[in-house]
Amino acid sequence: MIQKKGSCYLAGTIHVRTVSEGKLNVPVDVALLEGVDRGHISVADWLLHMPVLLFYYIWMFILRHLKTDQDSAVQTLKLKNIKYETVDLTMKDLLGRHRGDIAFTIVWYSMIAYIPLCGMRVLVIAIVTLPIIFGYWVIVTQKDRDRVVVDRIAELTQRGMNVLVVRGKMHVKWITKQLIRRGIEYKIISTY
Repeated sequence: MIQKKGSCYLAGTIHVRTVSEGKLNVPVDVALLEGVDRGHISVADWLLHMPVLLFYYIWMFILRHLKTDQDSAVQTLKLKNIKYETVDLTMKDLLGRHRGDIAFTIVWYSMIAYIPLCGMRVLVIAIVTLPIIFGYWVIVTQKDRDRVVVDRIAELTQRGMNVLVVRGKMHVKWITKQLIRRGIEYKIISTY
């Protein structure tokens, strides 16, 4: 007997809206959520990647207070008796894979060091560069993070499971390219 392959449904949203707003109307066996594990970051990592980590934690604080975090999505999945798992890399893995990005940290520390000499203008520049550095880092690490998700999608759909992938909108394009390359059926259910 030939086992039927599962399907993949991609929700590229402002993180978790599709699930939490009740727009989940596809047959789903398991949901894959994004979420970088932030545990086990050493002092050396903080020193080497200060601007990235600083802005990352500011960003997470903002998301949590705007209620766009995963809590509401998880509650909805539990109510619908849908299994879910967080599929992503750890922050430690991401920092380890991108050691070359410490050049940004050196430049950033240099700007901070000039504050006593040049005044508040340098502080403003240092603060303004945080999202630029973080944005670059997000783009560079995105494929690493999405590769883990595509591997998990392949594994689950081979077992005949229907998979809902809930990621930010930026992830959809690369994930769909990889799904096509691997011959995995998918449907985009949301990208707002």
